Amino acid sequence: MPQRSFRQPSVSSIDRTQSDPTASETTPKLRFKWKKDGKLSKDYVCSLSGKNTNPDGSKRKTNEPDITLSIFKHLKEVTMYEPNLSRVEMEDPKGLEIVLLLSAIVIREVYNGHLRETFNVSEVPSRL
Repeated sequence: MPQRSFRQPSVSSIDRTQSDPTASETTPKLRFKWKKDGKLSKDYVCSLSGKNTNPDGSKRKTNEPDITLSIFKHLKEVTMYEPNLSRVEMEDPKGLEIVLLLSAIVIREVYNGHLRETFNVSEVPSRL
């Protein structure tokens, strides 16, 4: 998910012709991942992947720990941690909350639901 989602206001017509920051490859992006809490549990945990803290940009193992943002309990309720959400460096925090809610619904419907009901698929047509 991009860190900056809005273009900086400008009076210049050149700035207005540029593409949105969300489509740009140079916009820094954050990685979120959903993990199952345990093998027998139906709980999922969403966390922000740790960022590389090396000043030279090398890929040595000096990452920040993952930040837990939300927990999806029993495929019914989403709990978001407000203190951890404020630690995420994003321009649009409400957009992040919406993305977390929608991704929880997708996890429930696609990965733990019946695919025929999810995609509204009827019986397989028989060939003549």
